[in-house]
Amino acid sequence: MTVDIDGTELAHRVVLVGLVTLDAGEETPAHAGEVRRVCTEELDAVKGDVVDGVAV
Repeated sequence: MTVDIDGTELAHRVVLVGLVTLDAGEETPAHAGEVRRVCTEELDAVKGDVVDGVAV
C-alpha cells in the first residue's frame, strides 16, 4: 500500500504522528481523547510554529 503523505492536510499528519507516538509507547488502541492529548503535546513541542492547535 502506498500513501501520498504530501497530499494530506497538516492536521492529518499531526494525528498520524500522535498515533505513531502512542503505538511506540505501546498505548494503542487509544481513545480519541488520548490521541488529542498526544497531538497537543507534539504541537507544543514545536511551540506552535506550524499551527495553533488541532480542532476537535
